[in-house]
Amino acid sequence: MSDIICTIPWRGVNWYQKNYWIQEDGTYTVDEYSDGDHEDVEESDVPTYEEVEKAEEAYRVYVHETGEDPLYLYEYRVKHSYKRKVRYTAEFRQSIGGAILCRWKRGRGAWSVGTQPAPKLLADYLGLTWWDFTNRKDVIGRRPVKEQTRREDGGWENHGYTLEEYAALAQDDPQVRVVTRMGRRNHTGNKSFAMVHLTIEEQVDRKPSAISRDLKRITGGAK
Repeated sequence: MSDIICTIPWRGVNWYQKNYWIQEDGTYTVDEYSDGDHEDVEESDVPTYEEVEKAEEAYRVYVHETGEDPLYLYEYRVKHSYKRKVRYTAEFRQSIGGAILCRWKRGRGAWSVGTQPAPKLLADYLGLTWWDFTNRKDVIGRRPVKEQTRREDGGWENHGYTLEEYAALAQDDPQVRVVTRMGRRNHTGNKSFAMVHLTIEEQVDRKPSAISRDLKRITGGAK
């Protein structure tokens, strides 16, 4: 069976990894850019252990001096992002078309009216994101989408929740802290607004300077 003999970093316009292979028939090939495109080489072209070490050291020095790891090597792997919890509050009311978002806010920040699209993280969790089959893209709306069904003409139709259905769904969700009801009571005896208080997790990109600092720390000085 074919197998990789060694992998060696090298620098051209950018940094690349070169893989040397031995094939089933005993011949040798090189995959210059690790993209699956092989070229035949002689056994004498395969780098020695010392040559591989020298190339790896050159790359380590580059990472240390620049704080960049263009090959994303495992031994230099540092976190490029982290997770944190964030609180949101979203207010819904009943409308003729079902539950609709009135306004939302992040933490103790200012309210944003429902006509301003909610951030995708929040919209996805609240079910406000739906797939536009015609234009092949996600759309962030104001009405939580319960399901999408195919019409006889081939198009798609969104179906929403009543406010009572949506409030009950939110109340049972583990990320929702509480659902408070406000406003006048409607014909069902329920208040006309529902405030959903939730905590969800978001992925945050680290600052390039922090990534660079970690890379320089783990690569150390010149050997």
